[in-house]
Amino acid sequence: MNSKSYYKYKFGYINIDQENVYLTSTGNWSEIKVLGEKVFGKSSKKIGKVISIYFLLAILLLMTIASFFFNEKIPYAVGTLAVGIAGVHRLKKYFDTETGQRFFIPKNKIIDIVWENDFMTLHFNTLENELDKIVLRNIEGDIEQLKQELKATNS
Repeated sequence: MNSKSYYKYKFGYINIDQENVYLTSTGNWSEIKVLGEKVFGKSSKKIGKVISIYFLLAILLLMTIASFFFNEKIPYAVGTLAVGIAGVHRLKKYFDTETGQRFFIPKNKIIDIVWENDFMTLHFNTLENELDKIVLRNIEGDIEQLKQELKATNS
């Protein structure tokens, strides 16, 4: 087993070394220096960015509706809406890694690992020794190697 490995998932990267499992946005090992251990109930997910994207979509929808009623140009309104939705979708995909959680879990605090289809659920104790869990979706890379690394942790 390697001493360090990483895997991409929907909202960032899973970095693993001998002692901890880290959730990062870039997969860069220098990023782990600033991470703290997971605190119960606190999400480091940047909800503000997600809300901003949907707020932008709502404004675009209102502008499209207004242009339809004031100009009665259906093709223009539909075209604006289609381009806007595509743009917001791309923006959301771009910010996916920026909205992911960032923290680490000591391997000795991992209680259980559940694999289902394309996602993994980690059950663990937080900094305050409260039971918590996180679901990691769309994991890329050598899944069997990841399972082996985490299985060794959970034995």
